[in-house]
Amino acid sequence: MEGGYVETPAVPLPEAKYRRLVTHLWRGVGAASDRVGRLLLLRDLLGCIYMWESSLRANDCGRLQLLDLVDPACHDQPYAGWPLPSAGSWSEEDSRLVLYIRPHGTKSRRTRRADVFTIASHAEAPYCFVRALSLYLALCAAGGDGFAVANSNALGNRLHGHLVAAGLYEGEACHSFRRGSLQDAEDKGATREQLKAKGQIASESVIDRYLDRTGHQTGRNTRRRT
Repeated sequence: MEGGYVETPAVPLPEAKYRRLVTHLWRGVGAASDRVGRLLLLRDLLGCIYMWESSLRANDCGRLQLLDLVDPACHDQPYAGWPLPSAGSWSEEDSRLVLYIRPHGTKSRRTRRADVFTIASHAEAPYCFVRALSLYLALCAAGGDGFAVANSNALGNRLHGHLVAAGLYEGEACHSFRRGSLQDAEDKGATREQLKAKGQIASESVIDRYLDRTGHQTGRNTRRRT
C-alpha cells in the first residue's frame, strides 16, 4: 500500500501444533552435539513456551530478563529463589513452584513495569517453562555465560525454520502464539475479562480481533495506516 502498510491478523497457532513444535524442539535439544547448540535450541524453546503461557506480544516476550522475576509476596523486590530446582531431579514440591513476572517496557506500559502475572510449573515436563529455564540457566552457568533472550525478529526467523523443519509451517509467525493461546484459553472457559488480563489488553475491540477465528482468512480486522 503506497505511503503506509497493511497489517493482516496472524494465523492463530492451535494448541496441538504448539505441542508438536515443542516436541520437535526437545528432540533437537537431545540430539545437539555441543553446548552452544543446546543453548540456542533451549532459548528457542523457552521463547515458544513463554509466548504461549503468557499470551504477551512477541516484542514484549523478547525483552524478558531475570530481573523481571519478582518476589511473590513483594512485587517491588527481585526474585530470591535462585538457583531454581534442578530439572533433572524435579520433586513433588518443585511441581508447585510458581514464578511471578513483572515485565518492563511492554507496549501497554512503556515507561513502567506492567502488571504482575504468573507462570506455574506445568504438570507435563516438556511444556514446563520453569523446568526449561532451570536447564537453560544450569547450562549457561556451566560455561560461564549469562542469560540471553532472543528479540522477536531473531526468534521469529528461528521459529520459522523450526516449523518448516518439523513439517508444521502454514504461515505462522511469533504473533500466532498470542492469538492461538488466547483462543485456546477461551475454548477452555476463560471469560473475556480473564482473557484481557492474560494478554494485558484494555480494549474490547482488540480482544475481539484476537478471538476472531477467521479474520486471517477473510481479511476482517485488517489494519491500514497511511
